[in-house]
Amino acid sequence: MGISDDYLDAVKPALRISDDTFDTELLTLIRSALHDLGIAGIKKKDDSRISQAVILYCKAHFGWDNPEADRFMLAYNTIKSQLAIVPKYTGGDGS
Repeated sequence: MGISDDYLDAVKPALRISDDTFDTELLTLIRSALHDLGIAGIKKKDDSRISQAVILYCKAHFGWDNPEADRFMLAYNTIKSQLAIVPKYTGGDGS
């Protein structure tokens, strides 16, 4: 199991999913979220704020005709912007 698989356990209940039907799609979204965070300079991957960001990203991108997608994406981008300036998350403090 990789780090993406670890996030799957957090994302599925947040999306009210209890079976494995959408695991492939969700893993793709999780990897996309982590990649996007990495582009923003966020290196830390094992933290509740990172988990929340990944969940919000997945909520914004999962399914069709999601009326809340913009709200979830705004929340994701807000967390990403905050994390990108904190040395704990960017590795600026040696971690």
